[in-house]
Amino acid sequence: MAWPLRYRPFRTEIRQRETDLSTGTAFEGPQNPNLGEKTFFGHPRGLSTLFFTGMWERFSYYGMRALLTLFMTTATIGTNPGLGYDVATAGAIYGLYTGLVYILALPGGWVADNLWGQRKAIWVGGWIIAAGHFTMAIPSTFTFFLGLVFIICGTGLLKPNVSTVVGEIYPEGGARRDAGFSVFYMGINLGALLGPLVTGWLGEGYHWHWGFGAAGVGMILGLMQFRIGMNKLGDIGRLKSDDTAEQVAAKEKKFFGTFFGLVAAIALFGWLVSNGTIPVTLTQIATWLGIAVLALVALYFVYIWTWGGHTVEENKRMGVIFWLFLLIAVFWAGVEQAGGVGLGGVMGDAAHGDFDAFAHFPAGEDDLQDLGREDGVVVEHFVEVAKPEEKDGVGVTLLDVEVL
Repeated sequence: MAWPLRYRPFRTEIRQRETDLSTGTAFEGPQNPNLGEKTFFGHPRGLSTLFFTGMWERFSYYGMRALLTLFMTTATIGTNPGLGYDVATAGAIYGLYTGLVYILALPGGWVADNLWGQRKAIWVGGWIIAAGHFTMAIPSTFTFFLGLVFIICGTGLLKPNVSTVVGEIYPEGGARRDAGFSVFYMGINLGALLGPLVTGWLGEGYHWHWGFGAAGVGMILGLMQFRIGMNKLGDIGRLKSDDTAEQVAAKEKKFFGTFFGLVAAIALFGWLVSNGTIPVTLTQIATWLGIAVLALVALYFVYIWTWGGHTVEENKRMGVIFWLFLLIAVFWAGVEQAGGVGLGGVMGDAAHGDFDAFAHFPAGEDDLQDLGREDGVVVEHFVEVAKPEEKDGVGVTLLDVEVL
């Protein structure tokens, strides 16, 4: 079957091997391996595996994050107690947690590229994340922080590598890959929407640790469907290395020896800080970490521009990357404020006796109702349990609010 001249540009877009009905000869144009097979919204079936893996991982991540600051600032008394931290301490812990999640994506990507492959990194990282959520479901301060450490390490392995595998599904690149990423991020947004709804309902309505456990259940569901759908990925995500098995094992031993040594040193430092041997606060540590990250980034780009061996044109392109880097960093720093200290942190302070947190709130019930109408906060109940001058100067004002 001859192709008219005006249709020839579309032949490469269709990418289908056709057989001439009269001669039986085959058309030798490029092929679409998915044509005639089941697809996922018109994309390779492997995308469905990554879609649901990303969705459940973000369900667990954002579900837990929605509870994190509220749990830390809730009073240690009552039917659903928290940790009773002040706003500054809770904000510092939250900042350290989110910052380390991003930082550990760098060694997580290196492990996948050089030791395990993306597929194994996703699998192991997912189980570490689930272990972290279930550890946080145990009601103790030690398990709370241990769970955060697990989630940080697991997310560093899973998050950068699942996106890498999405890109590898489309070796040809182009608009089709962009569309595939759009579908993939639909799953991420869906998980980020549902996670806080489920964990918030359980955590605030029943028990904080139920919410943490629900986040772990979501991650387990993601791992189950990843394992079931792994065959749809073919060889994508497997380790590609020119090193022998012995060389890879030697690298692995060296890397993890260094990594666990560093983790032990950080744990020792944290213990010395907690018992007062090293007189620093969590707020100071968070500030120093932020400064250190900024300094390392600046030094890295200076090194690239001066001793990187690049041409003038390449350095100009590096300048574009630098500005994109800054703008993206500012954007995500803003996004992460959603899980930081807000009205819930202020309520937590008041609940355990820090009434200075209410200094900017009107004193009366009518004023609070006016505040609600202006700022989108519906005050459902206002119950004055005791004033500070009563019961030996200990009092608590309870507020039940719903943010629209």
